[in-house]
Amino acid sequence: MKYLLIILIAFLISCSNHSSTFDKSNREDIRKMIRKYDTKSINDDAINFYIDAMILQQQGKWAESIIDLNLALEFDKSAGIYYSLSKAYIELDRYELSLKAIEKSLEVNGKFLPSLELLVELHIKNSNYNKAISVYREILNIDDSFKRKLNFANIMEYYKPKESITIYEELLEDYPENNKIILKLSQLYKSTKQQDKYINSLEKLVKSNESNSKINLELLDTYMESKNYSEAIDMLDKVDKNISTTELDKFYGTVGYNLLYDSTFNDKNAINKYLDKIDSRFYFNWQIQLQSAYLSSKIGDSVKSYNLFKKVLKISDTIPDIPISIALFYLQKLNDSLALEVLEETVDKFADDFRFPFFIGIAYQSLDNDTLAIESFKKSIALNESFLDNWVQLGILYDNIGNKDSSDYYYKNALKIDPLNPLVNNNYAYSLSLRGKELSNAKEMSEKALSMEPNNAAYIDTYAWINYLMGNYTIALEYIEKAINTGNASAEVYEHYGDILSKLNKEKEALEAYNNALKFEPERKTVIERINKLESK
Repeated sequence: MKYLLIILIAFLISCSNHSSTFDKSNREDIRKMIRKYDTKSINDDAINFYIDAMILQQQGKWAESIIDLNLALEFDKSAGIYYSLSKAYIELDRYELSLKAIEKSLEVNGKFLPSLELLVELHIKNSNYNKAISVYREILNIDDSFKRKLNFANIMEYYKPKESITIYEELLEDYPENNKIILKLSQLYKSTKQQDKYINSLEKLVKSNESNSKINLELLDTYMESKNYSEAIDMLDKVDKNISTTELDKFYGTVGYNLLYDSTFNDKNAINKYLDKIDSRFYFNWQIQLQSAYLSSKIGDSVKSYNLFKKVLKISDTIPDIPISIALFYLQKLNDSLALEVLEETVDKFADDFRFPFFIGIAYQSLDNDTLAIESFKKSIALNESFLDNWVQLGILYDNIGNKDSSDYYYKNALKIDPLNPLVNNNYAYSLSLRGKELSNAKEMSEKALSMEPNNAAYIDTYAWINYLMGNYTIALEYIEKAINTGNASAEVYEHYGDILSKLNKEKEALEAYNNALKFEPERKTVIERINKLESK
């Protein structure tokens, strides 16, 4: 009993006034308490020194309190006094002395729970986790109350999570509605990758915390990770009733995002079920509406997708990135007319944004309207002269229509912006080679392109062709075969291969190369003419 009284004395003092005085009436109250709870005699001198020590500790004078505690021990070797001494040493970061004091406490009373708990704390501070666990098992042998089991499970989380799970599960059998235990278990199931149990525990938490958006969202994310899309979509009905409208977009956005970007999931019924839930609540939420438009396209509903895109453009008419992203989507789908429609409807709202005429130019280029494409790229250059792609596209367009002077002009300006750009170097070099012009310069540009992309079949072909024109037939053959070996050779590459082989008097191999070219482009006139010429010999 006296060990507990010592702790009680410390508690009474800690609850008393924090002033530096502690009058005689206080001391007398403590003596009365001792006489009431303990019939055995406790040394008065030990009590006096212990009280003095507790007062000093209240004042933060830990070193001074140690002196009085040691004096108290001269009169009474109490487990409680050793315990208080150990705590004082901890406050002074003297862990070795603290450990010695707590060991003395347990020599006096090996079942003194405060000292056993402090020993656990010391072992953890010294990273002796196995010893800490072993001591706590001793504590449970003395007192296996709910609180102590809970503390033990909490300690075990970090060192032996599976055993911690077992303890929490046992506690949950007695307290099935304890959300703190369920929450602990959910996190442990997650960390130990017990997905089914993790989901089950979250479902329990959601059931008892229906309006808690954080727990609901965690469960929804877990459904997404497990690809339990049906459960996730059904869950939206529940959150509609229990989660505030200001937070609903998080839930719908999460489901929509996963349905959209999971390339393995194409269940039209499930996606339509989700899309049917996107009602007037989200009318002004362009992110969810845009997501829904992409989802509609994913399941092949082009009409719904088109209408949703229209809605998005209406409610986000101050954000230039929206029409740009929709136009890019259509361009990637090779629906150039719709891309053009979106851009031309919105270009006047963002008259200073060079991207609009640029992508209009791309759309016209894809529609083979070179005149309007050139006009659009030039408008874009007027808004932003440093944007490389405008110069590149104009170089390509003028090259294609045979206006070589203009093509050279735009290629040269592109190289001023980015001298090492592989596409510009290759295309300009190839354009010069077709004219048999500036071959040394062309070769140098071709080498730059190859240094940036050494496995690009088209770039290797350019270098081979320039060497062919310069009379370097062996080098030309070496590189044209490299281009073919990439597995990405075109009809043009095989035609060049045939020309090089013909120059080396390998007519049989040349004929085979030309025939391979026709597999890619059966109507390629230049190849047909070469085959006829070889076969007529």
